[in-house]
Amino acid sequence: MNLAQAKFSSGNIVSYQDSPAKVLVVLPNDCSRIRMLIDSVEVIAENKELKFLAEAPGEDWEDEEYIFFAKKRNAASFEEIELSEVKQYVTSLYRAKKIKLPTACKMLGCQKTTFYKILNKSAGAHGSVALIRDIRGRKIGTKILSKEQEEIIRNAISMKYKGRAASYAVVYRAVKDLCAEHGVNTPSRTAVVKRIKEVPENIRYRLKNGAEAAAEKFGAKPYKLVTKRALEVFQMDHTLVDLIICDESSRTPLGRPWLTLVMDVHTRVIVGYYIALHSPSSVSVASALSFSLMPKHDLMKSIGCGDIENKFYGKPEALHLDNAAEFKTLGFQKACSKHKIKLVWRPIGKKHYGGHIERLIGTLMIGQVHLLPGTTFSNVKQRKGYNSEKSSALTLKEFCNWFARQVVIYNGTRHSALKKSPIDAWLENTKEQDHKIYTSGEIFSFRLDFMPEETRCITPKGIVFKGKYYFSPALRSYIGLKDVSLKFDPYSLKKIWVMLDGSYIEVPYSDVTTDDRTYEEYYAETMAGVTNQPTWLSEERTAGIRKANNSLVVDALRKTKRTRKSRAAVKEYVDYTNSMFPSRIENTAEGSPLINYSKKPAPFRSED
Repeated sequence: MNLAQAKFSSGNIVSYQDSPAKVLVVLPNDCSRIRMLIDSVEVIAENKELKFLAEAPGEDWEDEEYIFFAKKRNAASFEEIELSEVKQYVTSLYRAKKIKLPTACKMLGCQKTTFYKILNKSAGAHGSVALIRDIRGRKIGTKILSKEQEEIIRNAISMKYKGRAASYAVVYRAVKDLCAEHGVNTPSRTAVVKRIKEVPENIRYRLKNGAEAAAEKFGAKPYKLVTKRALEVFQMDHTLVDLIICDESSRTPLGRPWLTLVMDVHTRVIVGYYIALHSPSSVSVASALSFSLMPKHDLMKSIGCGDIENKFYGKPEALHLDNAAEFKTLGFQKACSKHKIKLVWRPIGKKHYGGHIERLIGTLMIGQVHLLPGTTFSNVKQRKGYNSEKSSALTLKEFCNWFARQVVIYNGTRHSALKKSPIDAWLENTKEQDHKIYTSGEIFSFRLDFMPEETRCITPKGIVFKGKYYFSPALRSYIGLKDVSLKFDPYSLKKIWVMLDGSYIEVPYSDVTTDDRTYEEYYAETMAGVTNQPTWLSEERTAGIRKANNSLVVDALRKTKRTRKSRAAVKEYVDYTNSMFPSRIENTAEGSPLINYSKKPAPFRSED
């Protein structure tokens, strides 16, 4: 057992959140169950959050006495504590025979009998705390509820104060039910609420919002990312944009787009991004990173923003990411390894390791997106009374153009942490070699490595990809080949690149007159096709027809079961009666009955 483990053994006195506590049980995973000495609340805490105060006291030491004096000191005013320390000082002088009784009484302004009482109290183990004057009325920390009531309240809190729906009312209802069940008087609502509030705030927050949220709010965050230059570390993350966008043709609401952001940590410059209608995927990651690594003029021109100057690009030494699946695909890791980009994934559940990009996302959403028509704001409370779908007005293309300009504004605005704009910080930290002029071949090769990858079959008509046919004479000798790897540019689907015999071959549309489109335009068309149902058969009508069919089947099963059961009962009755009274039952199969009950009976006449 090491020193740290020895200090946190059962019975030791520790400090937790600046309050004294006693270690009850040392748990695995460097945790301990402790009892707060001030309010007797039991808490499970990490050992690193505890500060050792004293070894386990002897058997004659009583928690109650320590708790009483600790509460007494916490409740006392500063003047009372100061006065008790003066009393302790005077009594220590008297014991050391440095002053006599009259002098001591004069210093404290009291009579002899009062001084002797003070002298006796100061002789205890608690020193000046014992000399704090008692407040009239009920003693500090006194609880008037019975042990049964206290136990019921603790059980109700542990059972019902959980999840987002946790509230004082829910716990109090549980307390009333448990008291009625055990025949105990129900305590007041005020008493129950007081017990709930005695639970440490971080524990209550964890019970209500979960361990991850509690760690984010109350957990220690010792890690700090320190960078020395631009292009040293990029951070990348996704967020669901707080905005509903419209379909290009019908202007009907489509949904909320996803934003993938890439930021240079040292300068806070937004070096790349990608806006998608689909959930984060390898397409989003590849597009955002390739947008960050290469000159942007052609890409900006392809999305209708050729007039916007965005000259921030470069290859980072490291890329910081969370643990999402799209950041760990084999193709992405191979491309980063090939170009010597170190991938660093943050520890699971430690969002503060990506604090820079998280704050940037919050700045863009709250400061800018929430001002647009169709915003959903951050939560339901903020959105109250605002119809986001009805107010939506921007299409995906329009939002992309707006966001491109907003990035320029952000990069040129003074940053509170830098005390300068990200542009100025970038220019101060970059050199000419960081922005060397790439040839068109180098740019294409670099982008090709980071393009998203899929597999397809080669058919006689070519390759079917995203609803279109692609064909090239080079594919003729490979017809019938399956699981062929191909790469595509999300910004332009007019051609794809197919891996054949170890090299990529460019394959265009089969119909060269087909208009070019981006991956997001294709996805928007797909979403519009799903949301625009035929007018002659709506979703509601389809559900109604399906419900009627289900009712018909259930009714048929019920009727069949009832009929079969009735017939079985009749057969059982006939069989039983035939066996008991064979001569009295009409048998239509054999002829007329033995006795004709339809005729009137003849009166009996005697032969006499």
